[in-house]
Order: sequence, then C-alpha cells, then structure tokens
Amino acid sequence: MPTIDGHRWINCYSDVQTSGNGLRARAFLHDVVHPALRALDADVEKWAISNDGGAPFAHADAQDLVRTTTEAFCLAVHSLFERQIRRWLIGCVGSLGFTPERMTTAQSGNLNRLDALLAEVRGIPLSAFDSFPDLKRLELLANACRHGDGNAAERLYSQSPELWPDWIARPRLISEQGELIAPVSPPSFDYIVVPRHWLDQFVDAIVWFWDDAEYVYLNALQPHDGALKRMELLHKQRLARSPR
Repeated sequence: MPTIDGHRWINCYSDVQTSGNGLRARAFLHDVVHPALRALDADVEKWAISNDGGAPFAHADAQDLVRTTTEAFCLAVHSLFERQIRRWLIGCVGSLGFTPERMTTAQSGNLNRLDALLAEVRGIPLSAFDSFPDLKRLELLANACRHGDGNAAERLYSQSPELWPDWIARPRLISEQGELIAPVSPPSFDYIVVPRHWLDQFVDAIVWFWDDAEYVYLNALQPHDGALKRMELLHKQRLARSPR
C-alpha cells in the first residue's frame, strides 16, 4: 500500500479548498460541543444536590439529555466530515478522472467505497491514512445514532460492546429449569452510552486526515523552503500522535 510519506499525486484545485477543514472541525468541538456539554453537566449537578421533591426525576432527565446530546454531536461531527470529504472528492473526480460512476460514488458512497475511489483517482486509498479506523468508527456510530436499532447498531455492538455498560453488567437470567441464560443480544440502542472523549478522538481523526492530505499535496509540489518546513512540522506531528 502507498504511504503518506512516499506518495505523490497530481494536485488539483480541490486540494486548495480543504485548507480550513481541520480548523473548522476543531472550532466546532471547542466553541460548540464542549460549552454545550459543560452547561448540561452543570444542570445534572444542580439536580443531583437539589432538595426539591421532583429532583430525582429532573436529575434522570438531565442525565438522559446529556446522553442524547452526545449522540447528536456524534452525528453532527460525522456530517461535518462527510460534507468535507465529499466536496473534496467530487472536485478530485471532476479534475483528475471523471466518470459518471465515480461522481456518483463521490456524492453518495460510504467510506469503503470512497476508500477505493481515492485509490482509483489519486493512487492512494483512504485506508493509508492514520485516521481511517477512527473515521470508520465514526461513520458506523453515526449511522447507528441516525437509525437506532438495526444493522448499524448490531455491528456497533459486535465491535464495541462496552458502549452498553449497563447491559454487560446485567446478571444472567435463570430459566424455570434453573439454567443460566444470557440477556438477549444485541441490546436495544436505547441503552447505549457513548464516551464523551470519543468526540475529541473523532475530531482529532478529522484534523489528522486533512493534515495528511496537506502533506501529500505539499510533497507533490516543486520543493521550496516554505513547503519543506511545513512538511517537516506535519511529519513531526504525525509521529507524536497517540496510538488508538
């Protein structure tokens, strides 16, 4: 498989248009997601210490709102990246290798199909990027959040059963014959608990992806001091990434 360090593709104008994508993802996380969740956390804490007679019910509702809002932000982060990568690939296909089939894939294909499309058009698959596993996980989680119970939720449970902590912790049932019976699997999507830090990891993955795309873009230019210095910085940042 080609590598980020060694690959040189043919640059196109669509590459230039991606320059702010990582910054936009970071801004959404820090300016929208984090403040909103902090406000909801404060509401949970308020009801946790309240002496109001209805406080236990309000506390439970506030906790549920945190859970559903986290799911909604997973959808929003995925939507942000999906629009970015489709816009980029639509431009790449139009400039470097147009066919109606490729354009349809760029407009509506899932990440696996986009992986193959990038390999066709630019000689390197999406799976060559460090961020690909996290982006795949984001896509699967977003599909499950969008549809609830169904194929995506079942696949997510098979890959990450820890997202259902209460379900995993349930004691096994006992049949009338005294036999132990495990809870029905997969559990309902209603019981999912998405870790808050996953949102940060997903945004990291988006930023990493666009940083790596910039690295390949710079590598395809005629060498000059500015490009070489930027490539050196991007390379150091890639080496410093925390393994998942």
